[in-house]
Amino acid sequence: MDELIKTTPSELGYYLWFCLRRTRRQGMVVFDENDYTVELIRTCRKIEDGMSANIQNLKDLQREVRKIDRGADQFQLQKDRFAPHRTRLNQSICRSLGEKARPFLIQTVQRKPWVGYELICDPDSIKIDP
Repeated sequence: MDELIKTTPSELGYYLWFCLRRTRRQGMVVFDENDYTVELIRTCRKIEDGMSANIQNLKDLQREVRKIDRGADQFQLQKDRFAPHRTRLNQSICRSLGEKARPFLIQTVQRKPWVGYELICDPDSIKIDP
């Protein structure tokens, strides 16, 4: 599938994080149980390294990473901070892919006693170019 999905650099960071977790078969993100801040920052830093040619997008991403970094000492990355990014990402994916979007959306998954988030596409269908 070669569809272009327009999103912000920070949302790209979130989506890449979910893609990497899916390819590594790490399971769903359960915000109430774990702190994912460091994991997300590492993913965003990978994007930073590859974006040096696009200065404005790099600055936007660095600003988002600094916000997350500053907050790492004060609070964990929580679902209320993630929710608007998830909404915008899913809307962008739906606009670009239409009916084919469902497996690529960040889904809410309920497995008692937890509610989490994950991609449901086949992990082998995800290709990440450096």
